[in-house]
Amino acid sequence: MNYRHQAMRQKIFVVSAFLGIWTVLSGLTPVVRAQSVTTHTFNMLSKSSADLLKRGQDKFKHQDYRGAIFDFNEAILQNPNDANIYFNRGLVLYELGDELGALWDFEDAIVRNPRHARAYFHRAGLRLSLGYRSGAMQDLRLAAQLFSQQGDKASSQKAQKLLRHFNIR
Repeated sequence: MNYRHQAMRQKIFVVSAFLGIWTVLSGLTPVVRAQSVTTHTFNMLSKSSADLLKRGQDKFKHQDYRGAIFDFNEAILQNPNDANIYFNRGLVLYELGDELGALWDFEDAIVRNPRHARAYFHRAGLRLSLGYRSGAMQDLRLAAQLFSQQGDKASSQKAQKLLRHFNIR
């Protein structure tokens, strides 16, 4: 046996050993793994983006952040133009400490729905925390205006109060 052939056999052995150990540690045989992936994929395909959004929101409420992200990602694959999915994923990313990811998702929500008052409001908070004061003030003004136009007086007043507070400082 030449050196290359022997090296290839060792690599195959190492990969096989690793996969075998992983299979034992995971408690799943290759057949069970394949069945669970197939079942999971089928279940995901049978859910609409609205169902996935709702399920993700429920997981978020129960602090299952990783599960919520998974559902929101699946919903985005099915309906990439739904601003509410990006907004909700942004909320989860913020809870996970990914401020930049949350900021991008709030921006994606605004691009898809320029009248998404809550996305402007939350983006304002992130912009303030990241040091983008003028952009944050602009977002708070827009949020207050949109909340007012949409009949959400309490949220409009909250945005206006924050705007006054940060403009004074």
